[in-house]
Amino acid sequence: MNHIARQVMENFTTALKSYYNLNTSFILDLEPQISYYVGAAKLVKDLRSHGLKMCKPVIEPKENRIFECQGIADMAFVIELLYK
Repeated sequence: MNHIARQVMENFTTALKSYYNLNTSFILDLEPQISYYVGAAKLVKDLRSHGLKMCKPVIEPKENRIFECQGIADMAFVIELLYK
């Protein structure tokens, strides 16, 4: 009886590991992208807490061929000033 129970558990464990690997690998593959966007959101929140105004860009159709911006800052310079 123990032998049968052990065999059933081994088969179940193998099947469960296969299911886990098959159904979670795509989420794990997204981890770098998720980390990037979470980090960007934290950076925006932190920069706003220092009084910097942040906005979301309006994307125009490429046929319009326009680029317009106002009140921009060099983010590398801002980060250097704030975090060093």
